[in-house]
Amino acid sequence: MWKRQLRRWAFVILFLAVVRHAPVLVERFYATGIYRLVRNIDLFFLRWLPFSAGDLLYLFFPLWWLRQAVRIYRKNRSWNAIALLASDWSRKIILWFYLLWGLNYFRLPLYRQWHLHPEPVALERLDTLARREIDSLNLLHSRLQGVDSAGIHIPYDFNRMRSIAAVTYRTNARIFPRFSESFYVIKPSLLSRPVSYLGVVGYLNPFTHESQVNVEYPAVFLPHTLLHELAHQIGYAYENEAEFIGYVEGIHSADPYFRYSAHLVALQYLMTGIRQADSVRFAELKKQLRPGVLADYRKQKDFIRRHRLPFDVSKPYDVYLKVNQRGHGLRSYNEMVLYLSAYLP
Repeated sequence: MWKRQLRRWAFVILFLAVVRHAPVLVERFYATGIYRLVRNIDLFFLRWLPFSAGDLLYLFFPLWWLRQAVRIYRKNRSWNAIALLASDWSRKIILWFYLLWGLNYFRLPLYRQWHLHPEPVALERLDTLARREIDSLNLLHSRLQGVDSAGIHIPYDFNRMRSIAAVTYRTNARIFPRFSESFYVIKPSLLSRPVSYLGVVGYLNPFTHESQVNVEYPAVFLPHTLLHELAHQIGYAYENEAEFIGYVEGIHSADPYFRYSAHLVALQYLMTGIRQADSVRFAELKKQLRPGVLADYRKQKDFIRRHRLPFDVSKPYDVYLKVNQRGHGLRSYNEMVLYLSAYLP
């Protein structure tokens, strides 16, 4: 039995090793072909559900698997049988993960599709980009909030926000035709409370293709999160690419709250880079922000502080990203700055 398992594992590993080095084929036949068809079939049926089928899968599959393991152990009194079961299901889950969504990790990078040239960003370039984002944020804040010291209140419920996110993608299809799709399905996470303690704002279920958003997170950041998760749903797996797509969709949105959220997130990345390179310049730029914008950042900081666990829970996700994103791990989020610098004049 184990020899058969090893042969099957070898097939999966060999398949992924070959596909990983064929981005042109993945782009042509999978990302813009097979994946789009499978995703649209899933979303055609699941968009009618008011809840996330993917979240239910996450909740009940472990219980089902545990029940199967107990049943097999009672029947065979053998831990070897349970180990075989675990090996078999692990292989099947990994294979289905890649076939249903994960092969998008191996598609042509977005910078090649857009003919961009992301390069290391010098401090002066970071400074220039940050000042532009500060100006945009201050202007939008003054229009959306009459009180200089108050943060932005988004006057929409979640249903309205996800509707605007879908309209934003459809409207921007004339600018970004690669992001035009038949369905944009995003739902409130049934697991918002527990994922808050994991530092998760949104996620895509690769088996059902539903995007989920943590609705307990500060609302001013949710428009960007909605656009980010829809980028994953379209088939852009890399986190820096999804962050960048969320940004460009957001700044081209007709809704000022979505534009504000996009600029809020972009400036956060830029200021992180500046703070690491020059703390004095970081402090000077921070003083240029309206107090209300700083209040919005404090909302996020307070939320993270309230949900911080006494131990680091980010390591498994970091390892997952390193396996699929060629060693970048959680740093891949910050690499959105490379896209910003290459895209913006």
